[in-house]
Amino acid sequence: MELFQTLTDDQKALVGCVVALLTCGTLMSLSYYVGQMFRKNDTPEPAEPHILRFPNRVDTHEERPERKAA
Repeated sequence: MELFQTLTDDQKALVGCVVALLTCGTLMSLSYYVGQMFRKNDTPEPAEPHILRFPNRVDTHEERPERKAA
């Protein structure tokens, strides 16, 4: 472990951040694949996704009052 004794504090912090990112990525991918194994595949998927549609807005110039510069 002479390597850690020769590193500065900033370099140790960078190594720690890289290790933390790699650990989080590994746990995230492991969780994804384990979750797929235990997920029930017999749940039917909806035929169409639910889409929320808003009414179309009619934009006419008569509805707006004319704006004049002050």
